[in-house]
Amino acid sequence: MRFEREYTDVTVHMDWYSNEEDHQVLAVEDDASRRVFDMIERDSSSATQSVELLDSVRESLDAPIPILEVITDHDSEFVNTHTDDRPCLDHTFERYLHENDIKHTLCKVGRPQSNGKIERFFQNYDKYRWRLGTLSEFFAFYNEERPHMSLDWDNLETPSGILTDYCHRLQIIWTTRSQQR
Repeated sequence: MRFEREYTDVTVHMDWYSNEEDHQVLAVEDDASRRVFDMIERDSSSATQSVELLDSVRESLDAPIPILEVITDHDSEFVNTHTDDRPCLDHTFERYLHENDIKHTLCKVGRPQSNGKIERFFQNYDKYRWRLGTLSEFFAFYNEERPHMSLDWDNLETPSGILTDYCHRLQIIWTTRSQQR
């Protein structure tokens, strides 16, 4: 059974991935539209870098609703792996989520499909990233040009297209409510 949120920009998936070049890659992907908001390629991973990227995404989003939930695995960049108490406020990432009233949903251990959307993104990253030159070119291709089978494949829907449609629907709802007053 597939689960998708109805609204974009509310729930995001985050994960670190080690690519073929032995870089550590962190991405932030919207659950509903599959749009990748941002990503970084570094020599090493850390909780601090996870916070910095998520904070940057939150500041750059022009959305009526802020990010309310982050889905991650149990890696040390996201949780204190030495305790089961959540949130662990001495961990940088967990503290950031707690202070910003963001729900932290952890995937079940040993069940990568729980974070399957971002795992699938990393497959595409491996397939297309180095064919496209810069990270910006890869972003444009992934978000704006490449149709996603998980969206409306018959209409060759892209993550950016989903986001545009969502904003258009919000504008119609807002206009209708304003006219009713």
